[in-house]
Amino acid sequence: MLASHPAVGRALLSRIPRMEAIARIIGRQHTIPSVETTIPEEGDTPTVVLGGAMLTTAMELDQRLAQGKTLEQALAGMARQPDLYPPHILKTLESLKPIGQDWVPRLVHVRQLETFMVLDEDVHARNGFLLAPKGHELTTPLIHRLRSFRLGIGVVEPFRVLMPGDTEIRIAA
Repeated sequence: MLASHPAVGRALLSRIPRMEAIARIIGRQHTIPSVETTIPEEGDTPTVVLGGAMLTTAMELDQRLAQGKTLEQALAGMARQPDLYPPHILKTLESLKPIGQDWVPRLVHVRQLETFMVLDEDVHARNGFLLAPKGHELTTPLIHRLRSFRLGIGVVEPFRVLMPGDTEIRIAA
């Protein structure tokens, strides 16, 4: 079933105006051996071929990190398969700082939330309703939603977030 996701995604996006290249990139995930050796389909530009390789590489890296490997371990394993994961893409990924590495937990209140934070526990309304799950990256719309709930039903505070260790917490008015 998961193997059909790229084809389904491509089919859905290809019907949207100006999304043809994105549709092709999604359709290429899991199917290309390498940017240098792949044979493009008719209509594939170098950008589409590169985008497909980037998407495939990023998805594999994400899977390896989710399995508990460090960034270095994941990239080293992928580097042993240069036919699947282009070395120049892996080199670019070496500079990543995945969440959890050099990130620290902090107890915060809704008024202190910033978009660079990631929830380190589920956030609930006072009535027990789940507002946002652990691991969710805070976005501007989510922060507004939490602030609205805080003024209405109420939010269970404080709660833990992850944030870069060198970041200061500001308190919004």
